[in-house]
Amino acid sequence: MGEKLLKLMKSEGLTSSRLAELLGTGASNISHIISGRSKPGYDLLRKILLSFPRINPDWLLLDDETMYRTDDTPKMVAPEVPDLFATETSAPAEDSHMKPDPKENTPPTSADRQQSGIADFQNLTSATVQRIIVIYSDRSFETFTPKQG
Repeated sequence: MGEKLLKLMKSEGLTSSRLAELLGTGASNISHIISGRSKPGYDLLRKILLSFPRINPDWLLLDDETMYRTDDTPKMVAPEVPDLFATETSAPAEDSHMKPDPKENTPPTSADRQQSGIADFQNLTSATVQRIIVIYSDRSFETFTPKQG
């Protein structure tokens, strides 16, 4: 990761202190990553990708050879997924006259889930997993890419 930060700094014409300033972190943090004494946490990686939107996330995280996005590099857009833990009593009422009855504390039925769109989540199973990112409590992470085919 240190080599990637050095390459990013060279490409963008930045010093380590200027990079630290742009990312809202300490210069010593950048220095430790460059020297290999520490690894960047999720927050820092996220700040890099947000601060330099042309950076290819696969280059930064998965050792892709292409540092900058090309027109065919997919953009990181999170799909809209229904809230699987929402219940009718916890969801905001659409109209003031449609407020849920506080006495109703029963879990949603299958019909309720289907009506609320939660069943649509099951239709996403035809999608394939591209990458799994595990984020640990110490803000370190690992990525796993499943073998295709």
